[in-house]
Amino acid sequence: MGWKLGTVFLLAWLTIVPSLFFGSVLYQLKLILGFTGTVCIMAYVVGKGIETESPKFLAARKRLTGTLVFMAAGVAVASTGALEATLQSTSLLGIDLEIAGTILLVAGIGAMITVLGIAPRS
Repeated sequence: MGWKLGTVFLLAWLTIVPSLFFGSVLYQLKLILGFTGTVCIMAYVVGKGIETESPKFLAARKRLTGTLVFMAAGVAVASTGALEATLQSTSLLGIDLEIAGTILLVAGIGAMITVLGIAPRS
């Protein structure tokens, strides 16, 4: 699993750094890159916790995977909204999709924090 985690970590940096430094030039693409990088970092943290056999991560493995899927769905919805907002700037559907995707992403992060908070230590 080591090379997969390394790839996820590299992908996270390759998406977050351009989003941070070139955000004013990238417009809607910065949302897609930033959200994708966020999910990659969370996937890296969960993978690293499972790889090091941390009891909390092992006990909550299935739930953590579910939260990652929830966050990925949020990124997909927000990215679709960003694409829609770029292609049809007069329509508000893109902005609504961005908001819905952001809510899903934040809810997934909150769920991950909750899952790790209630997971048994041993």
